[in-house]
Amino acid sequence: MNSSSRAAALALLLAAAGARAATVEDTVAVVNGTPILLSAYQKEVSTALEYWSKTNPAALADPTFMRKLRDSTLEELITRELLIQQADRDKVKVREREVDSAVDEIKARFKKDDQGRDLDDKEAEAQFAEQLKKDGRDYDSFREYLSRQLKAKKEIEEQVKQKVGRPTEAEEREYFDKINAFIASNSTDLPKGMDEDDGAALRQAAGQVKALSSERAGVQRILIRLAPNPSENERNRALKTVQAIKKRLDAG
Repeated sequence: MNSSSRAAALALLLAAAGARAATVEDTVAVVNGTPILLSAYQKEVSTALEYWSKTNPAALADPTFMRKLRDSTLEELITRELLIQQADRDKVKVREREVDSAVDEIKARFKKDDQGRDLDDKEAEAQFAEQLKKDGRDYDSFREYLSRQLKAKKEIEEQVKQKVGRPTEAEEREYFDKINAFIASNSTDLPKGMDEDDGAALRQAAGQVKALSSERAGVQRILIRLAPNPSENERNRALKTVQAIKKRLDAG
């Protein structure tokens, strides 16, 4: 082998070694032979940070919270991959129309800007495209991401939930009361009397409840439509409907 050939061979070996090193460096976990890439992990962390910056920005200044956020993000990625692998073994299918519905649901969130202003379809589509770009995804990879999410969700619904008993209404109310108490405390610490994992789960649930609550619309009037020149019976039925609605609102 002449010197030029040896140089070319060495260059190829170095390139191959560099590619292998990049692959190793770009992997944060391996689940049954399937790698979880650093880029996927970073996207999930970025999404979580954006979520918490809007719902509880003070939490992001807590080093313990940030460490737990990163750890739990990796755990979620591993759990999702395990669910997807099991879903493949169980032959769980995700139809295109299910992905379409998920895309439409997400796009609907871009109908308003950060100031709550209504956007037309063109503006909303631009906002959606900008978010995809920020997340480092194109439309096809976004659909693939949603498909995997839906597959994991289906596996839970079709397999896991069959083996796990539903909590009682009293248990649900007790947990919701804990969430409300945590929100009212404005604390970033783990709830007292709970271990680290359970406390982190409740804190995350509290953030989601807070986010959903902040997006509620304020209702000034609820109108019950009546026909022109309604009869006394129609007026009475409308009044009963109004009273029933008010009773539900007063009850929360």
